[in-house]
Amino acid sequence: MFAWDPTMILIIPALILAIYAQFKVKNTYAKFSQIYNARRMTGKQAALELLSMNGISDVEVEATEGTLSDHYDPGLKR
Repeated sequence: MFAWDPTMILIIPALILAIYAQFKVKNTYAKFSQIYNARRMTGKQAALELLSMNGISDVEVEATEGTLSDHYDPGLKR
């Protein structure tokens, strides 16, 4: 059975806030992922250009699966 604990006063609002924040991030991403950027570049092209502009040539950029996900392996520099 569920037992009331005074820490629930902190946990419940924090949980509600976290769920709300996740909802807002996903909705905002869905909205703006349909809009092209001014230069019509993909994320990979933008990353490669930023690396090039900063003189970084030993980092590989590769696609990852998923929405709002990324990956960087410092050992492999990709």
